[in-house]
Amino acid sequence: MERGFLFEDVDFILKRDWFVDTESIVDLLWELSEEVYWQVVEHRHEYALRIRELMESDKIHTSIRVRDVSEDDFNAEQEAILAERERWMRAHRKAYVPPPRPREDADDEMDVVSLKIATLVSNKPRKPSYDPVTRQTAAELAKLENELASKKSVVDSIDRAWTDLTWLDALHRDVGKRFIPSGSNAAAK
Repeated sequence: MERGFLFEDVDFILKRDWFVDTESIVDLLWELSEEVYWQVVEHRHEYALRIRELMESDKIHTSIRVRDVSEDDFNAEQEAILAERERWMRAHRKAYVPPPRPREDADDEMDVVSLKIATLVSNKPRKPSYDPVTRQTAAELAKLENELASKKSVVDSIDRAWTDLTWLDALHRDVGKRFIPSGSNAAAK
């Protein structure tokens, strides 16, 4: 309820800080017209510390703009917000370096197949020959290479999942430091 206080009167009262408690200050500030309130805000450095802190910590007067928004406008704004979040998430995800992943059975299996291939290749004769043993070795080598490729695809999927999960965990863990921009604060960047 606005009472029509003049700035000079409110300024006089606030400079003297004759208030019994902070609730009285808040009550006075709530009763000011918006114009007088903003004049008080401009002169807040002249008031006592507790009044300044109260004005800075509590947003007593906030401007609210009301406008007609069509459903198309609303949908377009929501799509813009989602697109901005998606851009931010992609950029943030590219910059993320995950911690080392613990070894799993798939890593050990891939190492065993790699060692078999290395052993087979090192025992292979240097000159090509057409005896049945060499053909058998070539077939075994092809089989092992296929097995290694399938094991590598499994390890790669484990790596991707590890990176995604640790990234999401890091994002949630220090959410106070990071933020996902919305339409209102994306323009501030």
